[in-house]
Amino acid sequence: MSIKEILNDFRFTDTRIGTDSKREFSNGNTLPLVGVPHGTNYFAVQSNVDKNEWWFNPNEDNFKGFRLTHQPSPWMGDYSYLTILPFDLEKNIKYDTTSSIFRPNYNKIIYEDGSIAEITNDIYSGIISYKANTKANFLIYADGLFLERKDKLILGSVKNCYDSEDEDFTMYIVIDLDNDFDLKNTESAYKIITDSKNTNLYISTSFISIDQAIINHQRLEKDFEKLVSSTSKKWEKVFNNFEINIRKEDDLYQKYNSYSKEKQRKFFYHCLYRAYLFPMRFFEIDKDDKEIHYDTFNKTIKNGKLFTNIGFWDGQKTLFPLLSLIDTKFLEDLLEGIINTYIDTGFLPKWLSPDERSMMPGTLVDNTIADLLTKKIGNDKSEILLEAMIKSAKPENNKSKYGRFGANLMDELGYVPADLHESVNQTLDNSLSDFSIGKVAEILANLS
Repeated sequence: MSIKEILNDFRFTDTRIGTDSKREFSNGNTLPLVGVPHGTNYFAVQSNVDKNEWWFNPNEDNFKGFRLTHQPSPWMGDYSYLTILPFDLEKNIKYDTTSSIFRPNYNKIIYEDGSIAEITNDIYSGIISYKANTKANFLIYADGLFLERKDKLILGSVKNCYDSEDEDFTMYIVIDLDNDFDLKNTESAYKIITDSKNTNLYISTSFISIDQAIINHQRLEKDFEKLVSSTSKKWEKVFNNFEINIRKEDDLYQKYNSYSKEKQRKFFYHCLYRAYLFPMRFFEIDKDDKEIHYDTFNKTIKNGKLFTNIGFWDGQKTLFPLLSLIDTKFLEDLLEGIINTYIDTGFLPKWLSPDERSMMPGTLVDNTIADLLTKKIGNDKSEILLEAMIKSAKPENNKSKYGRFGANLMDELGYVPADLHESVNQTLDNSLSDFSIGKVAEILANLS
């Protein structure tokens, strides 16, 4: 699909819906993320630098740059982030919030001075295309950012993940441009200076190594329009799971409460876009086309798939039942990632971002597993999943982020007592998980 075709397809939603939020009041607490379904990186416009995790608001006309982000929620915060600001002479930039374009795989930001910055983004790599009035320059900034020039490439890393098993958790970065450039390091940012009015900046990342980042970069489609087209096809595949026809005849409800069915259809596709952002992919393809991931628990590279930025307390009752109807292939992959989390840590995941954050009670990934196996999704993995469910349920981990809270008292009393945090919720969630373990045991027995 071309950019024009995207803009004419109502399914490619305005990604600013739900973004008009602040810490005190949420209208969605979402971000206008640019990327592909279950990507490893997303980009989003950053409109402020002083509101912590609420760094974008659609009513603010400040353009601080395109932020490479892994933030699943403001309550979880961001990690491995950096911001790239295309600029000409002035770095305090205002943009036209009305005419600028926000779509799932494409943004077009129109500056007050007429300059235009566009971005498109794939799994590990993106392109920023900047049309300046005089000279196209870029400002790159983040906590823990290091960049250096090596021949025609800019290589570097960013270390700004503040809650990971690996205190030195690193995202590796590769950047190049389609014009000659100089790289300058200032106190607060790096500047890329060019002599061209029109410049494309190409960026790729890796959580594995700088060599893997280079491999990811070599696989990047550097034609902007072609990358827009290929990323559009990934969203089209998602959208094509549904066909929604609007019935024209009146119904009994409309006489009391009229509403726009067309608006509802459009909003459905916005929700579908949101449903395919998380969990995010946390594995890469090496030079031999093997799937590998970084195990933060043991600080080493392992084989196989892994996913992050997902809370199973939330997803087990919302997202995954939907995907079980329309995307069983992804859920097969997710189960492999869940198993790899268990192999890496000894526990099933609860809230990953990038690794275990343990933000919610219980081990309700159990319910996701039971639901999928009941629907015959991933039944070949039943044995190791049951083993993981039982082992994750038994250890007492009141001071750890792994396993169940109050597990021993639950076994002894049949409930989590009130002097422990969130006792009622813990009791209900643990009981539901125990039921799910029983269902998986029953499934495995029938398979045998």
